[in-house]
Amino acid sequence: MMLLKFGACILTNIASRKTIYAKILQLPLLSSPVRSLKTTDRVYFEAKKSQTFCGLNPFGKIIINHASRRVVNYKIMCLNPQDNPDQDKVCMTASDEGVISCRLENNVLSVNDIESEDRVKTSSICCQIEVPVKFDIYAELSGASSISISNLENEIVTVKSEKGRCLLRNIQTRQFNISSNDGDIVSEKLLQGNGVIATHSGIVSIHKILSQIFSVQSQTGDVNITNLYANSSNILTAKGSVHIVNSHMDTDVAITEQGNIKIDSVSGSLNADVHKGDVNVMISEPGRISLSAGQGDIIINIPRTLSTTLKIKGNSIENDRDILLKDVVERQGDELKLLQAFVEGLPRPDTITGSITANSNNGKIKLLSSDDGWLKEFTYLGSIISKDNGAPKDIRARRPKTTWRKTVMAKLQNMGLSWGEARVTAKHRTRWKNIVVVLCPTGH
Repeated sequence: MMLLKFGACILTNIASRKTIYAKILQLPLLSSPVRSLKTTDRVYFEAKKSQTFCGLNPFGKIIINHASRRVVNYKIMCLNPQDNPDQDKVCMTASDEGVISCRLENNVLSVNDIESEDRVKTSSICCQIEVPVKFDIYAELSGASSISISNLENEIVTVKSEKGRCLLRNIQTRQFNISSNDGDIVSEKLLQGNGVIATHSGIVSIHKILSQIFSVQSQTGDVNITNLYANSSNILTAKGSVHIVNSHMDTDVAITEQGNIKIDSVSGSLNADVHKGDVNVMISEPGRISLSAGQGDIIINIPRTLSTTLKIKGNSIENDRDILLKDVVERQGDELKLLQAFVEGLPRPDTITGSITANSNNGKIKLLSSDDGWLKEFTYLGSIISKDNGAPKDIRARRPKTTWRKTVMAKLQNMGLSWGEARVTAKHRTRWKNIVVVLCPTGH
């Protein structure tokens, strides 16, 4: 009997311990808001509102895999370097109703899903994540969930979304790959790195891109770029318009079906091709310019200071009388008219810059004079000369043959002014403005 009572007591204790263990396992694994973890730790957790991990490797990565149809707005930013000089932690904060499910393994933080606290579907949930500045970003979002990434200097940024908006602000990375189905892709301030931006029907808007190899692919969305600096850039769309304010180096733009191409300033080589639509280009410092329109007009704005070779072909050709054409060769075919000429700038140049080729199978080509560049150049020149303290110094030994001062003196000589005369005239804004208006009558 004693043995039976002793055994029953043991079984009762074991059962009670199992109940206690079961209750413990039901509790969240990490309940404190701050944890110090090693990079080899493997942790599963469910944290409400906020969670901070310390002791991480600054060169880690964060993976966001949002497969739920619930709308979540992710905001990823770098830690404040003044408050966190070691850059060794990640701070996550969700809105009041948000519950974050994550996993940390080998310095990789995976955000699997975010649900509402009461499990009731809400309109949207906001999640703010502060990461070290060198953290790589991998994000795949479903539905209308959006993401914002700002102020990072890392190796890789990869984002894939469906209908949500993707915002990049001041990103410097080695490689980026941003894609969306119907969501817009926006880059504010600077985007530096090599990569691809692709969308189906979303709008691509970029303020400034610095890259060696850069491409944009779109089906029906428009592409707007303010400053494009790339050794090799390719912009391809099926049905959509392309607008570039400043294009530098080598740029290829193609619209396979229908749309318009407009480039406000071209400094470098350009290859623009549109199947059905118009092409409007302003040439600043051309390399090899090739423009083609299957069904549409081509407008080429040429500054009076530019000297280049010209070869154009279209149904009709209209030339601004302010553009000086030399060695003109004209041929009239059955349908198209061919014009070959040399554009002579004013003042007469020492060298020829680049070449311009344009071809419109079913449209007209217009050559327009643009004196905006000349007007700005001489206006800036006047402001510089008026603040200068003296005339050019004597030529010193080993002085370069081409200097800024020699270039300015050459321009003043073409204007018929010496350095002293130009300096006195530039001090009086009205006199200098009158000279500029005479030199650039159509640009003022």
